[in-house]
Amino acid sequence: MKPLVSIVVPVYNAEKYLHQCIESILNQSYKHIELICVDDGSTDTSADIIKIYTENDKRVTLFSQENSYAGVARNNGMKLATGKYIMFLDADDYFDTKLIETMCEKAEKSNLDITVCDSRIYDEQHGFMREAKTNKKQLMHSKDFFSPEDISDNIFQMTAGWAWDKLYRLDFVRQNDITFQNTRVANDERFVDVAYALAKRIGYVDQILITHRGNVKGSLEYTRHNSWQCAIEMLRGLKTQLVQRNLYDRYKRSFCNRAGEYLIWYADTFNDLNSLKDFLAFIKDEVIDDFDLIGHDVSYFYEEYYYSQIENISRNYFEAYLCEQIRHQRAVMEKLRNGFYIYENHIRVLEEIVQGQKSHIEDLNIGKRWTMPQGIPKGTKIIVYGFGDVGKDYCAEIIRYNEYKLIMAVDRDYQKYSDAFVKVGSVEDISQVEFDYILISILKEEIAMSVKDELVNSGISENKILWFEKLKKAD
Repeated sequence: MKPLVSIVVPVYNAEKYLHQCIESILNQSYKHIELICVDDGSTDTSADIIKIYTENDKRVTLFSQENSYAGVARNNGMKLATGKYIMFLDADDYFDTKLIETMCEKAEKSNLDITVCDSRIYDEQHGFMREAKTNKKQLMHSKDFFSPEDISDNIFQMTAGWAWDKLYRLDFVRQNDITFQNTRVANDERFVDVAYALAKRIGYVDQILITHRGNVKGSLEYTRHNSWQCAIEMLRGLKTQLVQRNLYDRYKRSFCNRAGEYLIWYADTFNDLNSLKDFLAFIKDEVIDDFDLIGHDVSYFYEEYYYSQIENISRNYFEAYLCEQIRHQRAVMEKLRNGFYIYENHIRVLEEIVQGQKSHIEDLNIGKRWTMPQGIPKGTKIIVYGFGDVGKDYCAEIIRYNEYKLIMAVDRDYQKYSDAFVKVGSVEDISQVEFDYILISILKEEIAMSVKDELVNSGISENKILWFEKLKKAD
């Protein structure tokens, strides 16, 4: 007999999408399923819709709870589950008719603890579809299954942290006491990552089997800034679980990258300035050390953007953080071209925030005398050598106008500038970062040429060192 598959669907005010969701589950080619719908205190007709299905299909069960969010709903649904396998699907999504059949066959064939499939995103506001591309196929082994030890440095980067594109062996989950958190948002990521860390056999189905609705009006994704504490609680919960299970040292690098990526991604969704400031201040004061996010060179992180933003947060470089965020999301939008309009709207909000921060950004231009030289290719990565009047003005202009990427400033007396508005490092730090040009911000030619010679003698190409004899004073 085919194994029973339990499907848990948390439901909150989903009447608009619920019929399509439930129909696509009940019409699966794989019939041996039980559907457990957990109504999370809906105030619309969601519960009534589910009751009708329970009367017409004995595979459907309704469990009702007071509004406690999706994590609690999934835990309650899991308690009722009787299948060999379990999936946690969302009430506003819909599914390929062969989802359960394909996932179950893969799990049975390779005796898997976790089976992952691909998905696509339907943008509710703009009516277009795109592949999710959150599963990093290069990390998935081509063989039938793999273990977390096979990719220990990347286990938490393998997929997104959502639960709805994964099939779990239920006794594996229960024996390891893996549960969802009870937070308003970010309540499934700890479950997913802890399960990955504990699994013995993970498999991947290279097929798009789920359509997930994104950019849904009224969704919690629009109000994450009201619940940023949930992001912190999720990561703290994940680290605690890894430590308690003696897995933290094994997966430390992957966790650090996961934490950095998640915090910056979460901050990038904010559209409220005060909440963003509070969130970044909390990261600086309470989180960075706790999550081991500093003390590494750039190569420790898998994406330079997240490393740069953690550095900006740790040094209180709020304007630099915003400018880097805009640059990054513009690059993402360009990569997606016309595929994801939400980025365009978010960038507009960010630019308004930057322009609105006059008291901060204008401070960078007080007493400004020197403007950036002409002829430097736009978008290049620049190190400013020297943090005197010229160097400070160069850094301020780079931050303000966002035409170049400021990697850092360096100065022989860098210790004096620990509270500067940009990162000021030692000359030796140059060897630790990637850059396109070093811009020498020194007025006297004799001193500038001496600096250039020292840089060349240290192994830096002369073509990457810039100094301009005729500097232009600001208006």
